[in-house]
Amino acid sequence: MPAFAGIPRKDLVSYTLDYYANETTPSKNFEMSTVTASSTLAPEEQQGAVSPVPETIPAETDAVVEKKERRLWQEEKLLKVKRFLKNVSPYLKVKEQFTDNILLDNDNEMSDFVTIADPGIEIKNKISKGGLDYRLVAGTELVSYVRNHAKDTQLPYGGGFVKYNAKNYGVSVTTNIYRRRATSGELEVYNEATNREFIDMWFFDYGSSFETSFKKLKWGLQYYHNYTVYQQDDYVSSNRKRNNLALVSSLQITPKTNLLFDYVHGWIDTIKSKPGRWTYNKYWWGVSSAFNKLSGSLKYGYRSTDPTSGQRKYAGPTVKMRFDYQQTPRLVYNLELVNGLGEANLLDEGTAKIHGVLLGCNYLPLFNKRLRFATGVGYKEQNSEPDTRDKYLYVTLKPEYKLKKWLTIGIGYLYGTRMSNIATNKYKNNLGDLELTAEF
Repeated sequence: MPAFAGIPRKDLVSYTLDYYANETTPSKNFEMSTVTASSTLAPEEQQGAVSPVPETIPAETDAVVEKKERRLWQEEKLLKVKRFLKNVSPYLKVKEQFTDNILLDNDNEMSDFVTIADPGIEIKNKISKGGLDYRLVAGTELVSYVRNHAKDTQLPYGGGFVKYNAKNYGVSVTTNIYRRRATSGELEVYNEATNREFIDMWFFDYGSSFETSFKKLKWGLQYYHNYTVYQQDDYVSSNRKRNNLALVSSLQITPKTNLLFDYVHGWIDTIKSKPGRWTYNKYWWGVSSAFNKLSGSLKYGYRSTDPTSGQRKYAGPTVKMRFDYQQTPRLVYNLELVNGLGEANLLDEGTAKIHGVLLGCNYLPLFNKRLRFATGVGYKEQNSEPDTRDKYLYVTLKPEYKLKKWLTIGIGYLYGTRMSNIATNKYKNNLGDLELTAEF
């Protein structure tokens, strides 16, 4: 007679479900289920009933347990690696340029084709609410000329920032090391023969900031240091150290309007063959607003400069304005205006009176979501010592097309000219380029 012949079908189904529902501890649950099933039999039927014998499940050995634990550990490590790799983005930018005046020299215009390859890697993490933000980037620009191979160079760069965001404050540290190239005309330095040439510079930057907020008031402290090394002693004989200390603050007076106040104290040291120091102070008051389509800021500032070596002291007001107007979701205009005092050149030597305007436009056509147009027009007048009066005009145009999610192609054009009462300062330049950017 089968072992379960005397058990009613209803109880047999109940027993079977109980057994498999508690498979991890079969011996205990089986014993309880057997008692329950047997108790439903009549006394004369219980004598002939045979209790089922459960299958024995062998206990796991230490080797099996250790293997499972090792596998779980490996899966956990692999998951962390996958999460980290999502923040890693290698990229490659390749640009082919043509310029009709590589040295920006009015008397000796040299045209050339320039190939620029920029391989690099970016590691970043973005957390919207609290936590740790970071961005690290490293790469190098490989610059090659067709007609002027002697001017080939490499421009490596690297750096990034780390920022910790808490509920009411944030702390950040930034550092960068990079090499840059400029012409002696851009730096306004010349050798004894007044020839123009490329000047390579190394920049070492680092900075830190602390920001906090209390209700509608936000303020922060910032420190910035830059050390610049110039590599052509025939043109530039002094390296430079620059330091800035700044206090920045804003007060929300309406949901869309903030009052601004900034104070900057800085000093520049020249070292090597021409030691010296000059200091400057900047005060800024302003307002920023954001409406449905129009946003922008207006700042009024006062700057004072105390140079050494008998240079003239400058002090006076400066006005800066910036407006962004979003006419449609796909069309944005930008306008910047400046009128006042600023740095005389890229070397931060002296102070100049500047009047400038910049108009830009970004357009995403409705007929193609992958296409983007960017254009800009800029004009600046600059008067600096000794009685130098310069005017700059430039026009840019750059359409871009996203071939793939990770691949973009762009075509750019730049026209720039400098008009001056100093003959050696004048130049004009036409530059066109074709750029391919791959971000993996």
